[in-house]
Amino acid sequence: MHSRPLMNELMNEATINAASFTMTDASGAVDGTLSYNGKTAEFVPTANLASETLYTVTVTIAATDLAGNPVAEGKTWSFTTTNNLAKGPPVVNLGTAGNYVILSKTGVAAGGASAIIGDVGVSPAARTFLTVFALTLDGTGTFATSTKVTGKLYGSDMTSPTGPNRTTAVADMLTAYSVAIDTAIELNGSANDVWIFQIAGDLSVANGTIFTLTGGTKASNIFFQVAGAVSFGTTADVKGIFLCQTAITVNTGAALLGRALSQTAVTLDANAVTQPGI
Repeated sequence: MHSRPLMNELMNEATINAASFTMTDASGAVDGTLSYNGKTAEFVPTANLASETLYTVTVTIAATDLAGNPVAEGKTWSFTTTNNLAKGPPVVNLGTAGNYVILSKTGVAAGGASAIIGDVGVSPAARTFLTVFALTLDGTGTFATSTKVTGKLYGSDMTSPTGPNRTTAVADMLTAYSVAIDTAIELNGSANDVWIFQIAGDLSVANGTIFTLTGGTKASNIFFQVAGAVSFGTTADVKGIFLCQTAITVNTGAALLGRALSQTAVTLDANAVTQPGI
């Protein structure tokens, strides 16, 4: 429950307690924790409030100001909760694959003036399959850096625990790719909604195509499961997480807000790739 001013003056904190403040629904009192600061009381229910339910809050005359004056005749107000349940299936669990903006089993090539924000990994391929990056190996041998990447790059041959971590991430990627959908999906624009698109063949995004997200929609909640190859056309502006069984090709000037998680290769050509916010 949100904080709410009690009066237009400071209250006696000792009188703001379970004896003077209650919140109820049709079943009775709601359990929770009550705190007070200045002119504001905050009640935090022990459990989430039920959706589409009427609640009533009462502050009795047992609550007084610093001079001992009670709340005049008590105060009561009511509110009804809305149904904020997200539509569609739960978010796909990427496991440790979610630590990477680009993850591949066979290699990643970053041609042109690519700019990548987030970590990049390959496994079982070695770091030599991270090409066109001009890698600089860390002194410990656990990761590499590149001027094209705001983050770290990893290969399976790097110093432990890098290799095992990459193996686990790829296994998590394969598990995430195998997600099943048994209900219809509606793109409805809520920040809490999740979309999953399953494509049996290839996925080709035409040149210049723009993905526009409205109504609070988040790129981190959009998933494409593609059995074939994925291709983003030149200057396309794409958003979402792509779980691909074969290659992902990002053509010249295309941008991705999301993740490119490929079971084979990922190839870039002067692209901006940015991991999405949560």
